[in-house]
Amino acid sequence: MLLFGLTFRCLSGGFISSSSLKSLPLIYLNSRSPRRARLLEQMDIRFIKVDCLISEEIKSGEKARDYVIRMSKEKAIAGLQTKGLTLGADTIVVLKGSVIGKPCNIGEARETLAKLSGQEHFVLTAVSAYDGKKLNSVMVESRVKIKNLSKYEIDSYCATGEPLDKAGSYGIQGVGGVFVESMSGSYSGIVGLPIKQTEELLLSFDIDTWKDRAIRR
Repeated sequence: MLLFGLTFRCLSGGFISSSSLKSLPLIYLNSRSPRRARLLEQMDIRFIKVDCLISEEIKSGEKARDYVIRMSKEKAIAGLQTKGLTLGADTIVVLKGSVIGKPCNIGEARETLAKLSGQEHFVLTAVSAYDGKKLNSVMVESRVKIKNLSKYEIDSYCATGEPLDKAGSYGIQGVGGVFVESMSGSYSGIVGLPIKQTEELLLSFDIDTWKDRAIRR
């Protein structure tokens, strides 16, 4: 379990009193993704990162939207602590109706990139919040067009190791961004956490994010 903003130190580097700290909502993020953690930091949200694994197997006949929402819900539920609210998120790539997750190895990453080459695909990211009583979810769909990729580009990109922990085998926020010809939708959603919708999700639990930010200034 990792606390972002050690003891009384907040993410932005300032300090808060113990009385103010007690008044802040406890928000947990059940995710191994450093990108999601960075996006929550960008939102200036104080949170604790937890790592509670779930099975990510797709059910027979399950639609992409249903799958990504179910994954985010199960992550939020699995990460629930004794107090506070837990966020769970999941991102998938959908090409011609088929769900593409993270590659198991470099060979699989090469195959995925070859399929995405010159094609338009969708990136679905769902975020769920659970406080032990209420479970709310949001989902964002974005569209991405990958340029035509040469074998040399695919092999060279895979050699960087970047594709291995990313849905669709590329990271738009990293070197993989050079492959993106066009996109529409939520950039942060493609990275892994749509910040506008995550803010709205927190507000649905009556969390005053602006008050939280002001306390830490």
